[in-house]
Amino acid sequence: MNEQQRQLLGQMRAAYAQRDFAQARPLCEQFLSRWKKNAEALFIMGNVLQNERRFDEAARHFERSAALDPKNTGVLLGLANMLPLSGKLAPALRRVDRALKLKPDHREAILLKAAILDARSDDEPLRALLEPIAASDPQDATCGLYLARTLYREGRQDDAVALLRRHASGPALTAEQQRRVNYQLGQYLERGQDYDGAFAAFEAANRAEAKDADSEGHRRHLDDVIDTYSAEFLAGAPRANNALDQPVLIVGMPRTGSTMLEQVLDRHRLVAGAGETLALRRLAGDAGLLVGSTEPYPRYVRDMDADDANRLGQMYVDELRHAGFAATRIVDKLLLNYEHLGFLSLIVPRARVLDCRRNPVDTCLSCYASDLDTASNPWSTDLEAIGLRYRQHERLMEHWWRVLDLPMLRVRYEDLVDDLEGRAREVLEFLDLPWDDRCLKFHESSRSVTTLSRDQVRRPIYRTSMGRAERFGDRLAPLRAALASP
Repeated sequence: MNEQQRQLLGQMRAAYAQRDFAQARPLCEQFLSRWKKNAEALFIMGNVLQNERRFDEAARHFERSAALDPKNTGVLLGLANMLPLSGKLAPALRRVDRALKLKPDHREAILLKAAILDARSDDEPLRALLEPIAASDPQDATCGLYLARTLYREGRQDDAVALLRRHASGPALTAEQQRRVNYQLGQYLERGQDYDGAFAAFEAANRAEAKDADSEGHRRHLDDVIDTYSAEFLAGAPRANNALDQPVLIVGMPRTGSTMLEQVLDRHRLVAGAGETLALRRLAGDAGLLVGSTEPYPRYVRDMDADDANRLGQMYVDELRHAGFAATRIVDKLLLNYEHLGFLSLIVPRARVLDCRRNPVDTCLSCYASDLDTASNPWSTDLEAIGLRYRQHERLMEHWWRVLDLPMLRVRYEDLVDDLEGRAREVLEFLDLPWDDRCLKFHESSRSVTTLSRDQVRRPIYRTSMGRAERFGDRLAPLRAALASP
């Protein structure tokens, strides 16, 4: 290895150690453009791509790294983490087993194998893997979570609840373990109609990793977006004249049926589900520099011209296609893209938007009672903050409906549940797609789902989540008050 290689590799290592993926990416690209067979550079680039949610590309880099360094457990586990995101559970399990042969007591490998076995509902090997650990350390809450799931699937609900209660009262739980144990306990208690116990568990889960929602800061941010994308600006704004019409954006609040809708569409022979890609969000953040504007987001759009809009639109669609999707329609399901619909209308004016809706109180309760990523959703740990976030989301969406020319369609969760075929036909007609009977069998898809709805979308339509908030009565008073606020 020459001095230039050593220097670049050292810079990559430093950026990766600090989780500075933005800095690591160009260093990896520069290195791999000249030295393609370096296992460490491929591994770091795999992590960069994973952070960007480009999972198929990440898996390819981990695969190449593993071929060059087959005894590196970190590389094997990196690949094993990626493969399930493409629905490849069996190959992922083989990589984990290979890592465990190298290091039988590797904690991360054991837990990753447990997660894969749990996703496959392979309860017998899951228990065989975890029961020795639980016997030696009865306080191991992470093992307890998986073992409780095996008990519940066997119909031993009381035993599952008892195990989770014991772990929930454990003396040495991390905040993450407190959150996960209590969310799972709350879900099981709610299914058993113990609503007092369930709500207490949800409260404990949210207290464990409570965040500052900064509701006022978010409101000011949306003020800026609405002011920038005014009807007056949009009437004369330069926009792309491209014919790009592949993107279909699913937007909305979490827990509004978006994953089910995506699965319905992904079953269609002319549709590919790209998942929660960061492509548009990343492009919206970078576009100011790309067009040479000194204005911050979102005001840089006032410095764009038609050539900029065409170029940015092509970049967005190229990134979707780069992930391997060549379908007639590509579904981008990052819900937060609702903030960027004004930007989208300028760069890909023929894109289509599916606006997911659900009963407001049911939506907000489901956010509170679900293990959402608090880093991305800091508002989700407090009922009042959830209600305020919902109101602001509605405010921006109402603005988009008034001022944008984008093709948009509202899709209500309750309508999907009540009449899946009728609503699916309406959505496909909106997307200019022929009917495909497979759309009604979305739960039979082999495609991997990585959101919180992964268990629900493996089952046929069910109605137990409709009217859910009514079961919790006055406990939701802070939420209802926030939803009623101006």
